[in-house]
Amino acid sequence: MSESSGDTTINGSTQTGADHPANAEPAILAKLTDVTRTGRGWMARCPAHDDHTPSLSVRVAEDGHVLVKCFAECTVEKVVAAVGMRMADLMPATTIVATYDYRDEHGVLLFQAVRLSPKSFRLRRQTQKGDWTWKLDGVRPIPYRLPELYGQRVVILVEGEKDADNLVTLGLPATTTPMGANASGATRASAADQRLTSRTCLRRRRRSARGRSARRPCP
Repeated sequence: MSESSGDTTINGSTQTGADHPANAEPAILAKLTDVTRTGRGWMARCPAHDDHTPSLSVRVAEDGHVLVKCFAECTVEKVVAAVGMRMADLMPATTIVATYDYRDEHGVLLFQAVRLSPKSFRLRRQTQKGDWTWKLDGVRPIPYRLPELYGQRVVILVEGEKDADNLVTLGLPATTTPMGANASGATRASAADQRLTSRTCLRRRRRSARGRSARRPCP
């Protein structure tokens, strides 16, 4: 796992107060007139129609998306176009928090799982030119920390790469699959590398209803 990848990096601490996405002022406000602060956001004159009384609501959602609503029923697309912006400009800015390398049995990097802030996860791979692409067409799905799993009698299957890394620091063999142990690719990734050994048991570690750690016993 790497905390840096050449991209902007942050510590992963919880955002509170003025640093929280919902409290940040969106860029569209600078392009509007008669902007006033309201309890949950801002009101301004709508640039998409002849607005004499501010009828445009702007606020930032918890995940950082900018929400725009004209009470005179102008579409968001018309409002954004009227100020020379794009719909993509309403999306939250993402920052890479951590990257997790998925290497094959020879140690060759196939792809990375990327954790972003606001919290989300994506997969990427390097192209022959050395840059990154989010398209994984034709890339073989493999379990996390694959080279270390060969020869292990029992391997703990956890929900994510961070959990796997934490168990490895305790001396326990652990893995996960791309986008988490419960993701649709989990079965494919596990099946793709049955070559680990026919005797290897994947023991799934999950959270019980009471929040306690539970393990599914090997057959």
